[in-house]
Amino acid sequence: MIKKLRNEICHIQYLDIYLLFICVLLSNFFVSFIYVTLLLAIYFIYRNSLERSFMYVLFFSFFDEVIVSAILYGSISKIIIVAILLKILLTKHALKNISRYKFVFLYLIFQFFMACLHSGEIIGNLSVILNIIFIILITHNLNKNNTLEIMFEIIVIAVTLSCIYGLICNKFLFDYRDELTIIKRFSGTYEPNFMALYINLGIISLSTIKIKYKQINVIILYLLFFVCLFMTKSLTGILSIILISFLFIYHNFPKKNIQKYFKKNKNVLLMLSLILTLVVFILLSKMYNSNGRFTFIINSLLKGDFDLLTSGRISIAKSFIYNSFHRDFLGVFFGNGLVPLKVYCSFFTSLKYAHNGYIDLLYNFGIIGVIGISVLIIFKMKECFVLSKCSIYQKGLFYMRILLLISAFGLSFNTLRITLIIFLI
Repeated sequence: MIKKLRNEICHIQYLDIYLLFICVLLSNFFVSFIYVTLLLAIYFIYRNSLERSFMYVLFFSFFDEVIVSAILYGSISKIIIVAILLKILLTKHALKNISRYKFVFLYLIFQFFMACLHSGEIIGNLSVILNIIFIILITHNLNKNNTLEIMFEIIVIAVTLSCIYGLICNKFLFDYRDELTIIKRFSGTYEPNFMALYINLGIISLSTIKIKYKQINVIILYLLFFVCLFMTKSLTGILSIILISFLFIYHNFPKKNIQKYFKKNKNVLLMLSLILTLVVFILLSKMYNSNGRFTFIINSLLKGDFDLLTSGRISIAKSFIYNSFHRDFLGVFFGNGLVPLKVYCSFFTSLKYAHNGYIDLLYNFGIIGVIGISVLIIFKMKECFVLSKCSIYQKGLFYMRILLLISAFGLSFNTLRITLIIFLI
């Protein structure tokens, strides 16, 4: 009986991931379990293949903010990355053909020089450079087709466990807008807006590989994801997934039949548009009305106070754009390093981060950097642009990249590990 039970447990797929999650969950109540998590992760890394190590990188990308050690002055994932880097360097032929990335490595060295010259953020920039080199090395040694399938499965598992972690540990953030407006938002394993981004990645991944799950499990996971998404009360997250849903419907329904039908029945199209608008309006009003958030949005719109409506983000954007073009020649064209920095914003009368990936790119990488990164993004998007000729996994990757490009208008995540993975894989 015991032997049979042990055999069944040993045959559970991704058992190592679930064990790591249990340790992460326990570390919320017992700090010492952080180090148990670290030791267990290092054991799994050296016991398994590079493909399996990639799974651990993906998994911990969703838990970086909750596996923080005071002794290590940050997340334990830094040690995990070093352990995997050593494994790569010790693996035969792991660095074969790596010279094709020489221009990337030279650019990173140049950006580090710019950081030393302008910002002085030496440790932060070294950490980002290590992250980028690490992602390049690990994706360089993987079979892309097999890796994409694993990636979607791990993201579904990681996002599910992130939601469960947040609910069990009661991870909610209280956002004080003013004396009367206090918003309770689900933060899960990060802050609410980033948690919404994680959940959206989970929704896309589940939509990509749902055929691998029982229908009832798919329904349960969708319910969990959407309930947690609405609890984040993230407008960026909710609007992003609505736009992705429209794009998904457009690409996956037979266009000729739909176009022909709606040309003959324009009233139906209008009615569906109105119903969708009404549903979104009701959902947002129900979500925000109880704590005054919805009223706050309407009042800000009526007053024409877009700075207040966007929580000061328009004012922040103006400050960053001004500072991007009012600095020395090298700064304007090449930026000031890889780490997001703060600038003074008159709306807050204090230093603030950009909260916008595109503005961060301009300020951090300068005009030349923005052009170079734009070319890279276009090249990566072109890989799976003709969706009819792509595999189901390449289509999923395409939607993920679109999600990140949309979300970048409201979030700064240029150096976030999951962003690097999705664009560099």
